[in-house]
Amino acid sequence: MENCSTPRCPLPRQFTRKETLQARVDPTCVMLTATPPSEPNMEHPGALVGDAVFEQPDDGVDSVTVDGAEGVSEALHSDDILQHIMSALASLGTRELAARSAARQVCRAWREIHDLVVDRLEPRHLMVPSADFWGRFRAVHTFASHRCTQVTNDTLGLLRSFPKLSCVHLFGCMRIDEKGLQQLPIGLTSLQLSNCTLLNDDGLHAVLSCQPSLKKLELCWCAKISDRAMQAVQKCSQLTDIDLEGTFGVGDKGILQAAALPLLQTLGVAWNSRISDTGLRHLAATALQLTSLNAKGCSKITDAGIAALGELTRLRTLDISQCKQLTCGALASLRPLCSLTELNLRELRSLTNDSLSSLSGLMQLKCLNLAWCTRVNWRGLRHLSGLCDLTELQLAGLELAGADLPNETPHPLCILVSLVVLNIRESAEHDDAFLRSLAPLRRLTHLSVSRCGQITDDGIASIVRQFTRLEVLDLSWCGLVTDAGVASLTSLPVLRKVDLAYCRRVTTEGRDLLRQRAAPIELES
Repeated sequence: MENCSTPRCPLPRQFTRKETLQARVDPTCVMLTATPPSEPNMEHPGALVGDAVFEQPDDGVDSVTVDGAEGVSEALHSDDILQHIMSALASLGTRELAARSAARQVCRAWREIHDLVVDRLEPRHLMVPSADFWGRFRAVHTFASHRCTQVTNDTLGLLRSFPKLSCVHLFGCMRIDEKGLQQLPIGLTSLQLSNCTLLNDDGLHAVLSCQPSLKKLELCWCAKISDRAMQAVQKCSQLTDIDLEGTFGVGDKGILQAAALPLLQTLGVAWNSRISDTGLRHLAATALQLTSLNAKGCSKITDAGIAALGELTRLRTLDISQCKQLTCGALASLRPLCSLTELNLRELRSLTNDSLSSLSGLMQLKCLNLAWCTRVNWRGLRHLSGLCDLTELQLAGLELAGADLPNETPHPLCILVSLVVLNIRESAEHDDAFLRSLAPLRRLTHLSVSRCGQITDDGIASIVRQFTRLEVLDLSWCGLVTDAGVASLTSLPVLRKVDLAYCRRVTTEGRDLLRQRAAPIELES
């Protein structure tokens, strides 16, 4: 991001006591984020004033974060202190509208002092064109609002003042409907309306009719959108990316409409209980240019639907995880998809060791997720030995230690020497000896052994000795690891993040050893 001298935002702000709102602005992006107090967002240092943080510019990122008033101490309600704060804000004039408006909303005491010291901010102040004010946003191309429930239709009307705006991302803005969306500038290329609960079929028709240049459309968890609304996507012939995750009103007929788009490359229909094999057949017959499909958790999809996908030979990313009706036969249908680079099979519990032989021909595969495919063990991994480009492997919940592996036989994982990310968490069998057997995986940068309760300090020593490129390590819930094991991690030259949550034998002193290293390590605990 380019530097911006002071945090400014053109939108009036009102918060509840249970919300934190963050306004972040740079010359190309305006972002509003509201989170509950349980999800603090304090990424940059600032001057703490009760529950309010007025942040200073840091490396070109300017923001104002204001938390709800709960927990503000009595001392910070002193009139003298508050008048000093508000006077300082008042001296900033209209250049700090976000900070001034936010301060007024912290609590009743702050509001009363604010109104004595500062002229009251009204929406009309933001409606008056000002070259000095609006000129700072001429280059803005993205506006994002995340769970800001006070963003309204009128708010969206202000966005016409951004002449280069091309991306609008609204998540959880529950007061937005078609009246507001119709006020958006024409010419958007990306429109994300996730969890905007007032948006319905008529509204989507009205919005898309004004956006012929749209390339990306996201309607996740919009409960009022149905198959009828999907007819509107035909008005946007430039669409390449559609995400309908959790949009339960859209079924196979809606997928048929989406599949007819000539440039469609990415489609998401995750967690949609109405999508069936018929919808996948529509895709296979029409959307031959598709490169990415997310059908995670689609409970009606069967092996027959996956068989139809064999026609989509350009697919590079496929997610069919948690599709409960799929069996081993589904994997056999994937053999024609030789261009696949990412495949998610998580929680397909019917898969067996032998079924993984169907993956042996997917030579371009880079990322594979077999987590919680509980009938798969080390024997199944032998079928992956030819996947020389595999860099990420998710094996959470699998028993891989290979107690019955013949003596002096390398573990099948050791053949996958290109692995960079390995997740082998949550196994009662994984112990220090198992970690030692993984010595050939010297390219690992990310390793998770969370909830592997038999790993001790000796196992940590093996990690330090073998995986010198390690950057991220998850040891959470490894109850036998002590300060001695943690101390050895300081010798890993590029380690930057360690998760020690619920490592009961690791003390504060042990954690401090990591924090005090010349290159501090980020701790999750």
